[in-house]
Amino acid sequence: MGGHRFAANLLWLPHGVLYGRVDALSAAEILAAQRRGQIYLPNLRGQAVYPEPAQAADFYLRKNSGENALDAFQLREIEEMGENHWQVGFFDTRSKTIQRVDVSLEIRDEEVYESCTLDKATRIKDYRLID
Repeated sequence: MGGHRFAANLLWLPHGVLYGRVDALSAAEILAAQRRGQIYLPNLRGQAVYPEPAQAADFYLRKNSGENALDAFQLREIEEMGENHWQVGFFDTRSKTIQRVDVSLEIRDEEVYESCTLDKATRIKDYRLID
C-alpha cells in the first residue's frame, strides 16, 4: 500500500485492517499474526470499515481482553454520550455477549504533517479509554 516516506503502512484485504509505522521486523510479525487469523496490536491503526471512535474502542477492547482473533468482535452500535465521548458496543463472538467500551477524543496542541505533500500541520487526535 505504501504510506508516508518514513512510515510504511500495510492494509490487510479484504478485512480492511490497517497497520502503520511498519518496518521489516513488524511486517514479519503482522504476517505471522494474519496467518493465525489474528490482529497484531503493536502497529494497529484501526479497521478501515469502522468510524474513528469504533476503531479506538476496538483497539482498547482487544488490548484489555487479550483477544486478537480477527473474528472475535463485531461492531454493533456507537452511541454519542456527549461532546467527544462515545460508547461503542461490540458483539463478542465467543461469549455471545455485548462488550461496551467508552472512548473520548482529545485534540492535543501538538501539530504534525499528515502527509509528505501537505504544507499545513494539523493538531493530533488522541482517543482515550474512559474507565
